[in-house]
Amino acid sequence: MRKSQKTEFLHARKDLRVQDLQGFPPGPRSAIIYINESLSREMRMIFNRVRALKVEKRIHDVWFFNGKLFVKKTEKGNRIQVKSEDHLTSLVYVMFDHVQPSFTPNLTSGTPQALVNLCHSFPNKLKIVHVNAESLNCRSHADMFHLLFANSQIDVIAVSETFYRCQSDVLRLKNYNTFTANRNSSGGGGVAIYVKNTHDCKRLSKSNSDPTGNLKKPDYAIIEICLSDTKIIFGCVYRPPKGGYFDEFGEDFMSLGIDYKFHIVAGDVNAHSGSMKPCDIRDGKAVYDFLELYNLSRVPYDATFHIEGCDSHLDMIASTCHEQLVYHSQLHSGMSNHDLLVSVFSFGVPKFTPRQCTFRSFRNFNPDALKKDVVEAPWHDMFHLEDVNAKLEFFNCHLTALFNKHAPYVTVQVKHRPTPWMTDDLRILMAERDRMYNDIKNCKDKLIFEQFRKLRNRTKCEIRNAKVRYSHKILNNCTSSGSLWKNLKKTLRYSAE
Repeated sequence: MRKSQKTEFLHARKDLRVQDLQGFPPGPRSAIIYINESLSREMRMIFNRVRALKVEKRIHDVWFFNGKLFVKKTEKGNRIQVKSEDHLTSLVYVMFDHVQPSFTPNLTSGTPQALVNLCHSFPNKLKIVHVNAESLNCRSHADMFHLLFANSQIDVIAVSETFYRCQSDVLRLKNYNTFTANRNSSGGGGVAIYVKNTHDCKRLSKSNSDPTGNLKKPDYAIIEICLSDTKIIFGCVYRPPKGGYFDEFGEDFMSLGIDYKFHIVAGDVNAHSGSMKPCDIRDGKAVYDFLELYNLSRVPYDATFHIEGCDSHLDMIASTCHEQLVYHSQLHSGMSNHDLLVSVFSFGVPKFTPRQCTFRSFRNFNPDALKKDVVEAPWHDMFHLEDVNAKLEFFNCHLTALFNKHAPYVTVQVKHRPTPWMTDDLRILMAERDRMYNDIKNCKDKLIFEQFRKLRNRTKCEIRNAKVRYSHKILNNCTSSGSLWKNLKKTLRYSAE
């Protein structure tokens, strides 16, 4: 224990003796308080968080009493005992009026619709999602990724285990800027960050790919995101199982983060943890030390990785702005055994403007009416004009007026990516898959898990077959080479968007 910390606790013990202990259990006011009662790593981290709140004058006082940590928001307020990290996070919501909203995603409509509902509920907040995709090079996973995020307005999408090898592998998402850190060697890995193009953002750093893949170094990307009222540094990291060199990411992230007030990290760190503490301390020690050293608090999710007979906290979203957290949840991703993690922070974001498209509408076009108006137009007046420029202007004005009359310009807002292959049966099947996924998290029955696995594979197969049937339908109904190429381009556009 450092001398400064020891002195600080000694002063705290002296101050406590003059505190008004009204409301405490009966006993002598001069109760003995031992300094070593607060030396656990978890309690020390909690105390540092609370002390920062006191420095910011957001709470009135903080003290230890018989090994227990207490806080007061105001001088005359009630004392509150802080029992754990998760308890402190929940207290922050109540003490500072950041009460978690009553919004609950409608899981019966499936994860894609739940994300849309979440964006509608928090239109001006920073919405961050992390998902372990287990290969976006897989066609079914890429289709599910588009289905999840094409119609939502999530601000930042962090993806681990992309399996990208080069930039040509990168899956593009319309209206998003993409930052990747690819692993050139075999063995999976890789991360990607998708940021809504309404935000100004830039890359700060990324990991160097290990050509051999034997060192098991973490893959990470670090970016800056400019919001309406502040700038944040955001990092996405994937740590291979029992991988080393995690301090390389920590040093890089924090050396760049000196100029930023708020730091957010998302990723799959493959460190089994419960209540902020790794089960295997040697496996997760580097991750735990990184969080403690830089005062990063994990969002209190339940187990994020689910396989038969095992539930683990492998994935995380952590930040230094835990007071700004207003909502968090986890949903079924449909791509892997990892949950899709959602966090909403109370940072202002630029208002989203739907993409607009202007074109001529031929819905009510009548060729005979156009021919009649062309014949009746006063073209003979053009011959009385002497200046050739005046004649050209006369011709253009009358011809444009006819076009605007019979095929006027219309402007529409493109809000959703078209999914013409989607059917009601597919939506019902996907919703049933998501409901069963939530059931297996609460019930560890092997039979139910096997039923879910079969339903998940069936859903992937049905989505793939629906796309194939749609493509065959529009291509087989072509009567000319022109319509063939038109429909072919339309099909390729749906696949690329």
